[in-house]
Order: sequence, then structure tokens, then C-alpha cells
Amino acid sequence: MNTVAASRIDGLHPGAAVRREYFKLPRDLAALTSSFGIALPGQVQRDAAVLTFSIECADRLLDALPQTSRRARFSGSVVSCLRGKGFFNDDLTPELAGWLAQLHEVAERRRVHGAFCEIVCDLLANSEVMRTTPRHGEFIECAVREGRLMVELLLLILADVSTPPFDCFMRRLSEPANLGDKLRDAGRIFAVAKWLSGRRWPSGRDWFTKFSDGLFPWEFYTRATGGFSDGGFNRCSPN
Repeated sequence: MNTVAASRIDGLHPGAAVRREYFKLPRDLAALTSSFGIALPGQVQRDAAVLTFSIECADRLLDALPQTSRRARFSGSVVSCLRGKGFFNDDLTPELAGWLAQLHEVAERRRVHGAFCEIVCDLLANSEVMRTTPRHGEFIECAVREGRLMVELLLLILADVSTPPFDCFMRRLSEPANLGDKLRDAGRIFAVAKWLSGRRWPSGRDWFTKFSDGLFPWEFYTRATGGFSDGGFNRCSPN
């Protein structure tokens, strides 16, 4: 799905720097909700797409910041903009400021602004820990939490049209899906982390090998199934 197609479907205009895999997410969401009998109105699809492209842009810009202090100022600017206060620094680009202004409007219109800002604050704090930790277990816990928080943001947007079975499914899917995404990107993540921290990090291949010895697949399985005989799908409340 290219930029033109995304603009036509969602009425949005993502820039050329947006990572290509993000362009198919709004379409995938519509297909997924449809399988639960939910017909997404056009406005809801657009609002969810604003969230998607806001997250993509913020994450891409954070990846490019090598200093902890710069990432902290950047995160503060993100939250300030989302709250409508318009605080900027040199790292917060006009592209992201535009997305955040739209996301602020979405959260206000849907009357979830306070909860939205709290979750974004938690996401940014969690992201910093995940970017700097040298401990595999802590990285996994951060990845799991990131998945849960992102799904909660989406469910706030979908609240007027969603159903309990869909909410339950998304909450249970969030953990293994985000862990799988991090595993796929392991080489890139640890290359960035090594560059940012100056620590001696294992290579992405070594990291994959370590977890393929048993720890990561078991972690992935227990997160996917809940570690219970019923598959864990009865545990669907947010935590």
C-alpha cells in the first residue's frame, strides 16, 4: 500500500519517510474488525490511522537520537504537544507536530484525552528502558508492556464500535505480537542499542541464538497462551 493509496482511503497524507509496513495497518485493522462482525466507520478508520502514523513517526525520530537527554526532551515535547501546549524542540519535526495535533483532536473528540496522555507517558518511559537495558528479561518485559499499551490506545479509539470479544482478542494478541515484532527486528534493535549505550551488546544473531535455546520460545508461548489450560483467553482485562 503506497502513500497515494493510504491518502485516498484515510484522507491522510503520510510523508515519504514513513516505513512502508505501516501503510497496510489501517487496511489490516478493517479486515480484522470485520472478522468480528464490526464494520468500522470511515471516521474511526481515519482516527486509527492517525494513531498508527503518529506512533511510526515518533518511534522513527526516537531511533535517530543517540543521547538520553535528547530523547528525554523529545519525549517531553511529544507529551506537551499531545496535551495541546505546543512545546517544541529541534528534534520534534513539523511532520510529528502535525500528527500530534491531529491525535490531540482525535482524543479530545472521543473524550479519552486524559487516559490517552497517561498511556503515551507510560509508553515513552517504557521505550527508554527498553532502548537502554542490557538485560534480556527486562527487554522482554518492556516489549510485552509496549504491546499492551499500544493496544489500549487503539481500543480507546475503537470504544464506540468495538465488542468485548474483539477487545479480549486484541489484549491477548498484543504481547506475543509485539514480542514477535521485536524478534524479527532483533539485529536492528541491538545494533541501535549498542550505538546508543556504548555497552558491549550481543549481536542480533547471537541474541536470537540465545533465546532460541529455549527462553524466548517459552516466553513467547506463555505470553500467547497465558500459560493456562484454557489458553489464557479468559484473562482479557487490561493490566
